[in-house]
Order: sequence, then C-alpha cells, then structure tokens
Amino acid sequence: MCASIPVDRYAGLRILVIDADGDRALAAALLLDLFGHDTHVALDRGQAMEMTSRLDFDAVLLDTGMPDVDGYVLAAALKRLLPRSFLIAVMGRGKRR
Repeated sequence: MCASIPVDRYAGLRILVIDADGDRALAAALLLDLFGHDTHVALDRGQAMEMTSRLDFDAVLLDTGMPDVDGYVLAAALKRLLPRSFLIAVMGRGKRR
C-alpha cells in the first residue's frame, strides 16, 4: 500500500495552466484548485506571456501542442521569464471524435 502525502504540504502554489482547449485547461485548473493551489488559465501564447509578465508562478503546466505557437519555443521563453518555476510539459495528441 502507498503512503499518503498530506495534501496541505504542497498546497498554495501559484500555477499557470496553458492549453488551447478551454475545457481541458479548466478541468486541470479546477483539480489543482481542489488541492489548494492558486491557478490561472491561459488559452494561447499571448495570454500566457501577459500573465507571466504580471505574476510569478511556482509551476507551469503547458500543452506542447498549442495551435498558435510551437510548445517547445514557448517553454523556452517561459523558462527564461520564470527561471525558478517548474515547467511541466503535457503532450495531448489524441484525436477528437
């Protein structure tokens, strides 16, 4: 059996979720909110860059398959702007039905 990790130990992080799919971004943000994090959502490169210019984030959850920008180029730009943030790349290449 796995030992449980106290939820409040890691609560309170400011996390930016970047995903062009609004439903997926909102679902991720709501789940992170349930664990006590301060989440923000950006649906495109412009929103992501605007938010990172105003706020400092502990972590960024980034969909690398964004339609308006190469996800790896955006990841590099974000890492320069937020050098102490954790960057979590997500690759959702599934087909829509």
